[in-house]
Amino acid sequence: MRVFSWRMQLLELGGPDVALQLVVISRRQQILSTDYFEHFELDMADCSTAVVKSRGHFRAGFQHFVPDAGVLEVDVPGAHTGRCSSLSFSSS
Repeated sequence: MRVFSWRMQLLELGGPDVALQLVVISRRQQILSTDYFEHFELDMADCSTAVVKSRGHFRAGFQHFVPDAGVLEVDVPGAHTGRCSSLSFSSS
């Protein structure tokens, strides 16, 4: 098992029958694999939905659970966007 050198917490929301399990970490880090979930003994095969905040680095670590057709990418405001078509451009 991988050892993490920063604080992590599993939040279980939704009462006795947990509706949402949320893994949070104290360090800004791209999620590269299911290690964060496995640290809390969560099996990705048991998840109906997984949401990760990652630019795209998650694909290699999750593609055996979700095919590309099942990935929904969301573009949010910030310093960078992956959707270049949303940027205004003018030639000077």
